[in-house]
Amino acid sequence: MDTWSKDLRNGTFGEIIFKPSEPLPITTALTPSQNQLNPNYCDASWAFAVVHALADAELARSGGKVVRSLSVQALLNCGVGNCEKGGNPHDALTFINKYGLPEEGCQHYQAQTPAHESCSAVNNCASCSGSSIFTQNCSDVKNYKRWKIYNYGSVAGATNMSMQLLNHHALICGVAASEVFKNYKGGIMYENTTLPHINHWVEIVGEGADYWVGRNSWGTAWGLSGFFKIKKRSDNLGI
Repeated sequence: MDTWSKDLRNGTFGEIIFKPSEPLPITTALTPSQNQLNPNYCDASWAFAVVHALADAELARSGGKVVRSLSVQALLNCGVGNCEKGGNPHDALTFINKYGLPEEGCQHYQAQTPAHESCSAVNNCASCSGSSIFTQNCSDVKNYKRWKIYNYGSVAGATNMSMQLLNHHALICGVAASEVFKNYKGGIMYENTTLPHINHWVEIVGEGADYWVGRNSWGTAWGLSGFFKIKKRSDNLGI
């Protein structure tokens, strides 16, 4: 099946924004996927997983009416993590809980850490004359919204994860991005690893009887239009 419809509590959302080559059991609408590798590599999966999950949870709660993407670049500018050493979703959620985060329109993704990490006004919301806030003249925007979260936490075990998906529509999970993961093309992924090393972060958006459905942040050319299936409970790279 090439196109998908989303059945929400108040009706049908319509055609999904991706066209996977095999069925994905996702029961709520999803926001568009973003790519941490564009325009170049940046170790920001932790930030994209957070931004994807928050956007999808809000979209689901609004009955498919609110599409709001928060700024990954603002997290990088404020030093929550960086492109070179990465970061942690918990730190990002804690930051958003305390300070809030502007929308993507305030700080477009540049895939780079600023020379001087700063949470200054211009590094939160800027109006720039060129394509890069790091090389062009920019001025801070005086009036803009910062969005906060008030409840977040951790869960463990397949049953608790399923309940989280049912109630809150998205999960952020660490994964050992092995060669099997990097080269994933389709089907249910699995790999037997004794001590998986978590080095990447993804969003879990749905589930089948024996597998999770996840969204990666490597663009739609990877996996199933940017999504993947991975085995539940064991042999699943740490998820």
